[in-house]
Amino acid sequence: MRKNKGKLQNKNIVVVCEGTTTEHLYFEDLKRYLLQKSIIQEYELKIIPDIQEPINQRSGRVKRHLMGDKDEWRYYEQTEKCKADYDNYKAQPVRYLREAQLFCNEGTYFEGWAVYDKDGHPALQRAEDMLEQDSRLHAAFSAYSFEEWILMHFEYTTHAFARSECVDTNGREYKCGGKNQNGHDCKGNECIGGYLRVKGYIPEFSKKTKEIFSSYTLNSNGDICPKAFINAARLREHTNESRIFRGAYTDVDLLVLKLLKLDNTYNWVKLKEPIVIGSSTLLFHEDNNCIVVENISDQSFLCTSETLYFCNQYGEYLKPALKSNVLLDNRNNCKFRKEDYEYICLKYKDSYFFITVSAE
Repeated sequence: MRKNKGKLQNKNIVVVCEGTTTEHLYFEDLKRYLLQKSIIQEYELKIIPDIQEPINQRSGRVKRHLMGDKDEWRYYEQTEKCKADYDNYKAQPVRYLREAQLFCNEGTYFEGWAVYDKDGHPALQRAEDMLEQDSRLHAAFSAYSFEEWILMHFEYTTHAFARSECVDTNGREYKCGGKNQNGHDCKGNECIGGYLRVKGYIPEFSKKTKEIFSSYTLNSNGDICPKAFINAARLREHTNESRIFRGAYTDVDLLVLKLLKLDNTYNWVKLKEPIVIGSSTLLFHEDNNCIVVENISDQSFLCTSETLYFCNQYGEYLKPALKSNVLLDNRNNCKFRKEDYEYICLKYKDSYFFITVSAE
């Protein structure tokens, strides 16, 4: 890989994970898939912390470099040149973006991602500002925690969980909703881990659960299961509030699609929201229990049974919306009965637009 460094550096990606368990295990599982499918030959991918870092024998977690000492101001792997710089960036989650930035500054990696969550971090707005200032940096953010992305594989919910796992005063997990539950049990009302266990989605779920990507993000045929990506896109459109203030949010799916080198995009829109497809712009609105599709651009668009259809909340095809193909230009529109369906899908190449027909 080193001999190709000059050719690949405009594609190379470094991913800095906040957690050393759930998210780290997820992306290491994803990386193994990329190697197996030879996708990773197209670029170099570095996951931090490295799997080879020393493990704390008591907790089973990777030893973390959260605080520098007088001789070394170190993050996971990168080191600041002086204490002043370290003090400026050491707060969570800024430190994860800073480490990705330092790798990009070396010239080996073209793009840097930090995977972190809400989790009561003190510098979330500072991290947002940092992302605005450096186009090489990106964040895969979740609220309340990374487990929100895992939950999206099974259902869509806007419930605001308070934590990833309920713990006692010593930090020991209660395992709410599980067979080995001890003491307190929120029954999945407060913690996402408990909810995953109570609902039977992952009955033995823990932060150390391995192969979540290969077991749930992929289906039995080895292809991606779209449900998680559709649910995540829908959750992002639930409110216009900044992601750092939301009770439920994730955009981890965008990083996953990026690493898989897939062009798929999943979008949720409401009626009367313009949809830009190629050179065309379409507008959906309701009229006497019918859905009207207008082309408000100069570029025509062909609506077919494959490009416009009724679907369920997970994007699964139910039936075509139109009885025959319709060529839409700025002089005509098409209309079809709403019937009893709540969602419509408009498909264009690898882009999917899901229109909510009824109020949520």
